Amino acid sequence: MLSNSRARVFSVDLAEHAQYRLETANGHSSVWISMTDGISLTDSSGHVHTTAAGEAHVEGPRQRLVFRGGKVSGRLIIVDARNPQQPLTVSSRSLGASGEQDDASSRSETLLLSVSQVRLSDTVYREEESRRESGVPRVIYLPPGRLAWLRPGIHRLTNIANKPVQFVSIEW
Repeated sequence: MLSNSRARVFSVDLAEHAQYRLETANGHSSVWISMTDGISLTDSSGHVHTTAAGEAHVEGPRQRLVFRGGKVSGRLIIVDARNPQQPLTVSSRSLGASGEQDDASSRSETLLLSVSQVRLSDTVYREEESRRESGVPRVIYLPPGRLAWLRPGIHRLTNIANKPVQFVSIEW
């Protein structure tokens, strides 16, 4: 899906009752995002959890997780951060029709991953206090499971679809 100096992003399709093992390396973090409901997750301590679509978590170094498909197939997105010095901030977000949300990543890039079909207007502001726009808003259209980068800045994301949207943001 994506491989650059910041991250390697890939998709894991779990057939019914299949499993996938995620082992994070020393000094390395990974983020997993569940694209479907009902994936069973067993962590290093043996705790079992069933995921919901749009659920996302950062796993620190030296973690071992096992994901299992349920009664139906499932899909995960895995993001391997390539810069081990960066703490990642992960948020699952939903916006209703015409809903808005500010994203204050003024010093960091943000990776958006769509869980549902997403149509957003992205307005970037020069300064937080003045709310002066910096150019024409960008339209971000993403089918489920696709990615877009937001450059550093103060962003106002507006859902321009006529139905709710769901996405995950990962801030470096």
